[in-house]
Amino acid sequence: MKRGKIIIVEGTSGVGKTTLCKNFERNGWINISEHTSDEGAEGTEYPTNEAEEKLFQEKLFEREYKKIKKANELADEGENVVIDKTFLAVIASAVAIQKKENYNSTAKNSVRLYKELLYKLQVEDLKECDAIIYMTADNEIVRKRCRERGTPLDDFWTADETLDIQNEYLQKILKTKEDVVIGNIDTTRLSSSEVFERIYKFIGKNILKREKDISD
Repeated sequence: MKRGKIIIVEGTSGVGKTTLCKNFERNGWINISEHTSDEGAEGTEYPTNEAEEKLFQEKLFEREYKKIKKANELADEGENVVIDKTFLAVIASAVAIQKKENYNSTAKNSVRLYKELLYKLQVEDLKECDAIIYMTADNEIVRKRCRERGTPLDDFWTADETLDIQNEYLQKILKTKEDVVIGNIDTTRLSSSEVFERIYKFIGKNILKREKDISD
């Protein structure tokens, strides 16, 4: 049986990750969504102190590990799987929280947890993913979309500084991903159907290549 593919969809709030994953699901993919968690709209709790933030990180990384493990089990059964964000988003959020709260080492702690989990995946012969789709949108559009959707979101997550920090760090991490396909798309002026059509075409043509820009 041919192994299925695993795609991770990354980006800040309001760029269209969940809508994209649902469109993949409508086309036969298994959708492992962050919204199956019980930790709020974005699956992210906001800490009251540095120690609590580190506990939250451990909890989030364990949840994301379970998502990756489940995705591998499904891929082994021949299913194609799309995941609504994972480890990278946790790190990017940790960086933004550390800067806002002036914590000393929470961002570094999240990177340590990520490296440990990558090692764990290697030991267990689990693949993080075959491709990462990195979605962006103008900050004003992000805020507009977040206001229009039914689930409330703390203003911190849609502030310019938070969004800029998260995007900067996501881009930094993605540059280190040499063994997966990376697709970048700006959804600011695209409908959800246009986003899906471009990404689905990209995945079909470039799943075995290193990197393509799908914004054109």
